[in-house]
Amino acid sequence: MEKQLRYVVYCRKSTDEKNKQLLSIESQRAELQKLILREGLTVVGEPLEERHTAKKVGRPVFKQMLNMIDQGEANGIIVWKTDRLSRNSIDTAAILSRLESGAIQRIQTLERTYNYNENVILLYVEFGMADQYKRDLSSSVKVGMNTKIRLGWCPGRVPVGYLNLRTSDDTISTVVKDPERFTILKKCWQRLLERRYSLQQVYEMAIEDGLTNRNGGKYCRSNFYKLFQNPFYYGYFQYMIDGNPKLNKGQHEPMITKEEFDQAQAILSGDQKPRKHSHDFTYRGVFRCGRCGSLMSGYRKTKKQNNGNVHSWTYYICARGKDRHCHEPQLGEGMIDAEIARILGELEIPPQFHQWAMDTLRDDVQRSEDYTIELLQSRQRALEISKAKSEKLLDLLLGQAINQEAYDRKQAELRKEQERLSDLMVTAEKKIEDYLKEADKVFSFAELAKGRFMTGDSEEKRYAAFMLSLNPLVIGRKPLFTLFPVFEALKKIALLVRELSHVLEPVKGVDIAMTYTDKLGENPEWWAIQDLNL
Repeated sequence: MEKQLRYVVYCRKSTDEKNKQLLSIESQRAELQKLILREGLTVVGEPLEERHTAKKVGRPVFKQMLNMIDQGEANGIIVWKTDRLSRNSIDTAAILSRLESGAIQRIQTLERTYNYNENVILLYVEFGMADQYKRDLSSSVKVGMNTKIRLGWCPGRVPVGYLNLRTSDDTISTVVKDPERFTILKKCWQRLLERRYSLQQVYEMAIEDGLTNRNGGKYCRSNFYKLFQNPFYYGYFQYMIDGNPKLNKGQHEPMITKEEFDQAQAILSGDQKPRKHSHDFTYRGVFRCGRCGSLMSGYRKTKKQNNGNVHSWTYYICARGKDRHCHEPQLGEGMIDAEIARILGELEIPPQFHQWAMDTLRDDVQRSEDYTIELLQSRQRALEISKAKSEKLLDLLLGQAINQEAYDRKQAELRKEQERLSDLMVTAEKKIEDYLKEADKVFSFAELAKGRFMTGDSEEKRYAAFMLSLNPLVIGRKPLFTLFPVFEALKKIALLVRELSHVLEPVKGVDIAMTYTDKLGENPEWWAIQDLNL
């Protein structure tokens, strides 16, 4: 009888099963291989590996196993436990009907053997227990989530400025202030509410103050903008209950009041314009002293001539906030205007180049889609390996190969790595879209900024200063701009573009886009722009 049995090996562990006691697929294979060798069982094909939950119908590998049985390739199943086969009534019926008809003659687990003409009642009970366990677990999770919500604690990951305080068993219990970021974010809200700074300026100041993401990298501009729409900061959090988003009062410490939040929404929607000061200095809050690092403050000097004419000059001088003995000389606003105009002139590009550059970048992005898919798959594999390490670590702890302290330390490292990989997978999917938007913004700025600067108001000039450099300085009565890398590269290519335009301007019927491709497509300066992380 035994020689007539042909087994298919089935292993399953879904990525959403959090129970660390469950063996990984690799561990299941190892244990089942020992059983096969010990009992001398005949196996058909390679072991089947499923990474989908058994709670839902439609598992592809499970369906493949049933097809092998229906086609007579196998008439037995080797599995770690019966709950690996099914946790829903439809798949349970598929197994039991084949067992009763004899299509499945035996199901072999590590602990028990189930034959088609016996032990069927016991198998009914075990499948029923697995299905009920799934229902009870789902109900328990919902109860736990609803309890946390009623207690005022957000069940999910909290926004920047706060931290989830976890208990020793790795469950989120409360929410606390992030000592590194709470103060920086609160200052951002205050700056926005002062109505003196645009959101772009608030972002640049936050980066200068040291705002980073959870991995220590530069905080994404688009994510920063979304922070100011999150009710979490005034003490509430939004969470889906029975499929509907609901606003719930939180127990965490608010960063702002509800009134301040509403006021910020009005500012961001354009309902209220930034408040004008009696002396609205163009470069207020833009420059820092190159000697001591303090902000440069503005003042206006007025002189009335004997003939009645009044002349005024604007100067910027170190506010001495960090060094009251600093003696950096004052700088006239006209010198700043002249330096910015000079830099913008070096960056200026014609609209034809702007169009060619965007078309070229879009073509490059199209060609890089395969690479992006490979990158996501690579990070998914790395994430699965990291989770497998976590499971192996638990085995070592249970086997007393390591102590609790070493286990906790290593698990914390792995958890941090898994969070980093998860974040990278999310950001990779948006990276291309954000890249093209930022590229278009840079080229639009280079094309139009000089003209707007020369004819624009204080806001336009301040915007140009912030766009060029993260931390403009004044030193030795001179403004100093350390240009962002993209503008350093663009400055070099812009010179070549202007020279080409000058040569081609008198020539009629020239395909300017083809000329750019021939002359600039293989230019190292253009490659530098393509390779930059905008």
